[in-house]
Amino acid sequence: MQVSSRLATTGLIVLVFAFSGSVLLVVDVTTSRAGGIAAGVATFLVCVGLWGVLPRLVRRAGLREEPIGGREEPEPAVGEAAPQGTVRTPAPRRGGASRREASLRRR
Repeated sequence: MQVSSRLATTGLIVLVFAFSGSVLLVVDVTTSRAGGIAAGVATFLVCVGLWGVLPRLVRRAGLREEPIGGREEPEPAVGEAAPQGTVRTPAPRRGGASRREASLRRR
């Protein structure tokens, strides 16, 4: 999964450069060199913002959210069973610290 994530990231980086370069070329041919450079740089910045910065901001905001309901039930003490009729499910992974910890353990 980590390899496919890195390959997808590399593909997006190449796509950003190709997209920005083609915008630069088209605007350069149709208008002027200065306009082409400005359009290419603007395209590059928009792509980096939408594909690089925005997902990180959304993830960071998601990690700060409170759980729905406002409070969590206390965990049973070690060796103590959960109340009968209760099914304990693991908390969903939200990225952030849990992935970082797993990454550090692999190193």
